[in-house]
Amino acid sequence: MLTPQKKTYRLTHIFTVSSSLIFIKNQIQFIKEKGFEISIIAAIQDDKIENFCQEEGVHFYTLPIRRAITPKQDLFILKQLTQILHQIQPHVVHAHTPKGGLLGMLGATVAKVPIRFYHMRGLPFTTASKSKHYLLKNTEKISCKLAHQVLCQSHSLRNFVIYENICSAQKTTVLCEGSNGIDFENRFNPRRFSKSTCFELKKDMNIPYSSQVIGYVGRITCDKGIPELQESWNLIKKKNQNVYLVIIGSLDEREKNENLYSNFCNDPQVRLIPHTDIPEQYYAIFDLFVLPSYREGFPNVLNEAAAMQLPIVTSNAIGCTDAVEHEVTGTVVPIGDTISLTQAIEKYLNNHNLRREHGIAGRKRVERLFAQKPIWEALEQLYYRFLFLRGYKS
Repeated sequence: MLTPQKKTYRLTHIFTVSSSLIFIKNQIQFIKEKGFEISIIAAIQDDKIENFCQEEGVHFYTLPIRRAITPKQDLFILKQLTQILHQIQPHVVHAHTPKGGLLGMLGATVAKVPIRFYHMRGLPFTTASKSKHYLLKNTEKISCKLAHQVLCQSHSLRNFVIYENICSAQKTTVLCEGSNGIDFENRFNPRRFSKSTCFELKKDMNIPYSSQVIGYVGRITCDKGIPELQESWNLIKKKNQNVYLVIIGSLDEREKNENLYSNFCNDPQVRLIPHTDIPEQYYAIFDLFVLPSYREGFPNVLNEAAAMQLPIVTSNAIGCTDAVEHEVTGTVVPIGDTISLTQAIEKYLNNHNLRREHGIAGRKRVERLFAQKPIWEALEQLYYRFLFLRGYKS
């Protein structure tokens, strides 16, 4: 007797740029195995994305979407996006990031896609100038209004969205404790990296093995608190010649202040790494991790650092507070407070036992709250709940 084949549903992810696919890395295969045929629409940034999609067995459609608001270009892109959606005929559209979310929800509505998810991963309007604040806030409201379900990347982000009347509590949700989870067993695991491995990496980077290392991973832009990090670093290195700062990331394409990058370039105690696909090897040589951001959705780098047993210094920005337990796994300082940031960093540099204590606690917290499978299962259940509500049967 033949077993009836389970119905396959078409799911389309929409991103502004292809680098954002990191948000759903590893999740794709899990969701595919649960009965979904996946396609991805985004602006292509490098050749890696096409190889990635080929390896993952997903369809990729490129659209030159820009992060900035460009009305004439955006209308042209919206028309193309709608045509692609008519071609794919997805059952579910899952759009991510502000620009991808806006175009995705508009295009999916015009194309009459049955189920529309908007995944809110951060709110640029919170740090925008007055002239842009109103516009950006209202684009978020439009995306939320057109979505059937709004997924917030963290609980603090959801609370803020409800408080600001951007979206209702009924329409918003968070998958478990937020984020896409962390592969803390096979990837972000300090046990993978021996002392000799760390010694060789420090040697390759021309960092003395006995030196302490402060780590930062992310875009180089004001929104990430880079001005405060620079000021704090200048204060710290005056007192301590045996400490290095490693920055993994490049200057944001939208950042107008190029000094944010150039000021680090000529510093003999700073190591700049524009990009890496294996940040975990660098986490292994860090003594602590710093992210003084002004805004986040949920900063995955904080979970990565915690999984690598690093104490964390971060700001009390939306999203950051979800990833750190103050005075247990790290230290939370006020946004823009250089003095508090400096004191927190120096506290860890001067106290090995505290670094170890908070690092161990951080990894345990990640293991307890941010395993990947429960988050993916929650997303799968959400997809099928909406499919069922629309009359589809598995």
